[in-house]
Amino acid sequence: MKVAGIGAGYGYYSFPAAEVVGKDVVVYAVEPDSNRDEEISRRVPRPRREELEGSQASAEEIAGISSGEVHVAMSIFFLSPFR
Repeated sequence: MKVAGIGAGYGYYSFPAAEVVGKDVVVYAVEPDSNRDEEISRRVPRPRREELEGSQASAEEIAGISSGEVHVAMSIFFLSPFR
């Protein structure tokens, strides 16, 4: 099974999702911002690298994920009222 976190940010939901779904599931943290994508990759513990992987891409061009390959997609949009 494969899960995609679209617009993963810094992995706020991707990391807990990888914990919940277990070892037989891959969670893709898809994030267009290269700094955030690098931060996610840096924070993934070595034993978990096969279960959570960062993917630098926009929602429209999800790289590295074949069509029909994702079973669950999650996307949370939060707009701060303090902008």
